[in-house]
Amino acid sequence: MDKFDEAPEVQVPVPAPAAQSQSQPEDTATEPPVMTTPPPPVLPPPVAEVAGKKGGSPYAWVYWTLGIGFLGFVVVLICSSGSGSGGANPTGTAGSYSGSGSSGGGSTPAPAAAPLDLRPVCKALDEKNGFKDFRFGMTPSEARALVEPTRVTQSPGANEEMFVYSDTAVNRLGEFPADGVSLQFFEGHLYRVNIRFTSFASDIFEALKINYGEPFEGVGWKRGEDALQAKCWQGEKVFAAIVGPTAGAWDTVIFYDEAANQRARDYAGKEPERAARDFSTNGFRGLAMGMRLQDLAQPHVVQADDPVTKVKKVSLGAEDLRVIGFYPLTAVSCEFFDDRLFRIDLAFRENRKEIFEAVQHRFGPLQANSTWTRGTEKLTAKSGGSAPFYCTILASGGSYGGEAWDLIVLLDSSIQQQAEEFKNDRAKGAARDFSTNGFKSLAMGMRLQDVDGQYTVIDSSEITGVKKVMFRSGDLVSLGVYPLRYVSCEFFKDKLYRVDLEFNENRREVFQAFEKRFAPLRDNDTWTQGTAKLTAKSGGNERCYGTILAPGGSYGGQEWETIVLLDGVLQREAAQFKQDAPKRAAKDL
Repeated sequence: MDKFDEAPEVQVPVPAPAAQSQSQPEDTATEPPVMTTPPPPVLPPPVAEVAGKKGGSPYAWVYWTLGIGFLGFVVVLICSSGSGSGGANPTGTAGSYSGSGSSGGGSTPAPAAAPLDLRPVCKALDEKNGFKDFRFGMTPSEARALVEPTRVTQSPGANEEMFVYSDTAVNRLGEFPADGVSLQFFEGHLYRVNIRFTSFASDIFEALKINYGEPFEGVGWKRGEDALQAKCWQGEKVFAAIVGPTAGAWDTVIFYDEAANQRARDYAGKEPERAARDFSTNGFRGLAMGMRLQDLAQPHVVQADDPVTKVKKVSLGAEDLRVIGFYPLTAVSCEFFDDRLFRIDLAFRENRKEIFEAVQHRFGPLQANSTWTRGTEKLTAKSGGSAPFYCTILASGGSYGGEAWDLIVLLDSSIQQQAEEFKNDRAKGAARDFSTNGFKSLAMGMRLQDVDGQYTVIDSSEITGVKKVMFRSGDLVSLGVYPLRYVSCEFFKDKLYRVDLEFNENRREVFQAFEKRFAPLRDNDTWTQGTAKLTAKSGGNERCYGTILAPGGSYGGQEWETIVLLDGVLQREAAQFKQDAPKRAAKDL
């Protein structure tokens, strides 16, 4: 991929409403009316001359004096009415681009007239009507006939096609090289040319001024989220700009046909509404809630298959599924409970705002949802829809407007509830493995010789009076339907007082089973592992006290991994026996 392709597209600012131009087009039939200064009124002859005429009235000079005074008063009124109506200020050229400011003063002023646009019309742009021999309005086949593109990209949903040129005759501006040139076609006609360069920026800017005159300041130009500096030229039909980073050199020249560019923008602006149609009444494209996995025609890979929860997760790679409208998705995955689709995840990294708008079109109005997490991180979420089909769009914290939305989750709440109830039932069944004073066949206070199953002695100490054994297989190495890594037991004076259950799967379900047996649970900050402080929650009674442990943090984002069951009375006896070891040794001395 060349340097031209790596840069985000330069976004053309939304054009301001057209203001009255001061330039005079050649076609007089379309000229705006011109305000001209009226000729001076014809005054009567001097008073002395009139009074001296034969037959004149002796009071004529009085009448003439009054008439002249009245005429002067009328002229003053006419002049003042032409200059006091609050016309536009012709001294600035950025009024139609920079927006209006606050007027202040505590009252609302009368609306001002639109500012006059004093930008010169560049007729040379309209005469050129393109770049090199490429003319706006030509078809892709006509452009190919001139120079075959290096690469062609299609955006069918946007009605667009792009020709990219690299290391061709097109990539020369006189003696100056252009890293990349792209031609954009909308509805089969060329409407925009983008020229990227990394050198000779000032020379290329000078060449533009030679062709099109002095530019005016452009505002509102962006590349991705980054603002750009811009200098612009405008014809009757064609617009040109040179842009670059606000603190850097010029790096791109853009030409476009204004009318066609606006049509392309309008079409793209409606794409979120069109993309929303990909969300059906109960699914996404060809995926429908409740469908069977064997009916999934698209290629897929099974990522996880949990026989305990009866949930199977698959990822799909079909190209026609990895888009919303023409916005690309990075991943599509589905979850099936008991062989029925109930969840669809759509991951994305681009067009975040447009995809959010598509979700709004289909599922709006959206409501804030504070129940979603990703590991230990609280997520920003907005949800919409109606039972049983709901949609949630997720981002990594904060609120919409500055959020990087990256995942859409579609759920059938009816099947999801069945999956949750099934898991809860499994957890209830698992909770029964905790007896009133132990775990399955292991009862606090029982003797080692009474234990069923194969075990390995891993530690034995006469000093502490404790023997530790481990079970790695058999009926004991599971909690309900949830597998355990191993089970270890500690015997003091041949009496069981501690049972450890180690696990690394189904953490949430194991916690639920533990909670059902030992609730209410309380935080317990006395547990450590070496120098590390552990998260712990405890419950039960003195003869069978249960604690569930995780490597720090709190439940909700913690990876629970150990359950410890203790007989408090025997534990204290074991601790006291260990503490009294020096006293027993002293008797022998």
